[in-house]
Amino acid sequence: ATSDWTELHTFQTDGFVRFPSWKSDGTALVWGHTLRRFAVWPLGDEDIELFDYPTPAPSEFTASHSSSVTAMVPAPASDLMAIGNMFPQCLFLWDAKVANVSQSHELGGGGFNSIDWREGAQQLVASGFEGRLFIFDVAESKLKLKISGHHGHATDCRWSPDGIQIASGGEDH
Repeated sequence: ATSDWTELHTFQTDGFVRFPSWKSDGTALVWGHTLRRFAVWPLGDEDIELFDYPTPAPSEFTASHSSSVTAMVPAPASDLMAIGNMFPQCLFLWDAKVANVSQSHELGGGGFNSIDWREGAQQLVASGFEGRLFIFDVAESKLKLKISGHHGHATDCRWSPDGIQIASGGEDH
């Protein structure tokens, strides 16, 4: 037996890995990376599932900018995964059961830094490059609220455990 964890649990990839997260039930590790892909690695499985990142229809803007995964988090007790990108700012809900997009929200702008699910997985909050927070209602498949307040990137956001408040951090000076 080896004591080197990296020998047992290493996945080589081009680009770099961002924001690894465990599914809430602990059955898989998920992550995004810079090559317009994200990965799902089921616990105990040697095979990693790689998916191309869903992108909106090509436009003049997307042709001149590289779109990459900038935020990703699995939903609690669900097969959904919220995935955000940059250029243009889009939020996708990926349904792992059918390996396809179940919702798509293009907002324009620069991108998302962080996404967090509200308890019950019916709402999520995302922090944006332009200093705003966005609250999405998953059940209704729509953007419910944009909150301005940070001057610079809104770098992170989290729901409180009771789902009533949102904490956010930013590059404010």
